[in-house]
Amino acid sequence: MSHKPLLLVCPQELEKRAKALKDSSEELRKEVAQRRQEIHSLLEDMEARHKLMTREQRELDHKKDIIVNNQAELAQLLSVPGQLGKEIERINRKRMEVEKSKAALDEQLSEVTALQKRTEARCRSLEEEKREVRRQVEGRRAHLEAAEREHSMLQKEQEMTKEKEVIMMGQRYRTGCRQCPWV
Repeated sequence: MSHKPLLLVCPQELEKRAKALKDSSEELRKEVAQRRQEIHSLLEDMEARHKLMTREQRELDHKKDIIVNNQAELAQLLSVPGQLGKEIERINRKRMEVEKSKAALDEQLSEVTALQKRTEARCRSLEEEKREVRRQVEGRRAHLEAAEREHSMLQKEQEMTKEKEVIMMGQRYRTGCRQCPWV
């Protein structure tokens, strides 16, 4: 639009211009409103995309953590066969030691069992000897008791014989028999 002095312009022309300005202003307002709406939509879209990117970044970080953990687990699992091999070797050594110890204990048990059998046999033998000695002692005790009874009887007989002899000697002495050989 050109700038012409207002005085020279006719009222219809002014009306046209005012209407054109009004229409132009209305269009600009609509365009500004549309642009504002577009900016608002773009801001909302940008905020939604930012939220989505943030969420995806968190998911990506979480997945990276899972990958790191899985890699650590994988490394640990890959070391398991070596550890298992060492553990199997240790168990085998321990098993061999236990078997040697068991063999030594079995040998000791055999020796102790043999000794126990010999001891039991010796105990039975000693018990039999003890019973035999008891029988002999009881037999000798009975024999001794019989001998003591016989001795006691013989002593009594001897005392009685002496008494008889004294009595007989006293009677012979009184009678004067000097021919007796024991006088």
